[in-house]
Amino acid sequence: MLCLLKRFLLAVGAVLAAVAAIGICFTNIIMFIKKKTDEEIIKRETDDGHDVFESFDRMEKTAFVIPSAYGYDIKGYYVAPHDTSKTMIICHGVTVNILNSLKYMDLFLDLGWNVVIYDHRRHGQSGGKTTSYGFYEKDDLNEVVKWVKDKIGKRGLVGIHGESMGAVTALLYAGAHPDDGADFLYCRLPVCKL
Repeated sequence: MLCLLKRFLLAVGAVLAAVAAIGICFTNIIMFIKKKTDEEIIKRETDDGHDVFESFDRMEKTAFVIPSAYGYDIKGYYVAPHDTSKTMIICHGVTVNILNSLKYMDLFLDLGWNVVIYDHRRHGQSGGKTTSYGFYEKDDLNEVVKWVKDKIGKRGLVGIHGESMGAVTALLYAGAHPDDGADFLYCRLPVCKL
């Protein structure tokens, strides 16, 4: 009887160890998802008809660095060609960076808005070791919103445009920081193509 109990416990232990190993492997794949290179992003966006990269290079913009509460830097650009306090913050999706946000930036610039584009944690030029799919990114977005509000004043109008993970980040931000400054959100979730 004791031998049978030992075998059972060993079998249960082996199953639990296998489940834990699979869980750790899956978690690492998700948290350290392979990011696209700048060249891959530029090619995809250009192939989709969004050839805005040369105009962005020539555009007058201000680079900024905002410290994250989690010990790394959030990096991005403030593009302010208009004499207005209306500012749109654009949040990109997972595996890409600010290069993916440029197509949206032009839309808002054409409407008379100033724009902030920045890299989420572990993407582009920003720091951070893992991708949390909005969990930590929402607090970084809060820091960006506070930075914008300090720059444009309390009467300024601040919107957030999010695509994919950026949309999730914006929604989580709105739930966690409902009174901290953004006036509205526009979220764009990707549609799966069959």
